[in-house]
Amino acid sequence: MNWKINIIVLALIFSGCKQEKVVDFVIVEDNYLIEADELKTIARQPNIKIIDFRKKDSYNTEHIVGALQM
Repeated sequence: MNWKINIIVLALIFSGCKQEKVVDFVIVEDNYLIEADELKTIARQPNIKIIDFRKKDSYNTEHIVGALQM
């Protein structure tokens, strides 16, 4: 009985591992860097938050005013 369950489990695993069609993605190259003036304009909007991902020591010594540290 145990070997029947093993065969069923293996069959389910193999059926889930079948190769699917590869989809080609269009690569869009964007420049995500912005100038300081652009950031100032964007940061003034009420629904925008600036997140600083650096370590807490770096954040405490130098960060953009109002930026959140994570």
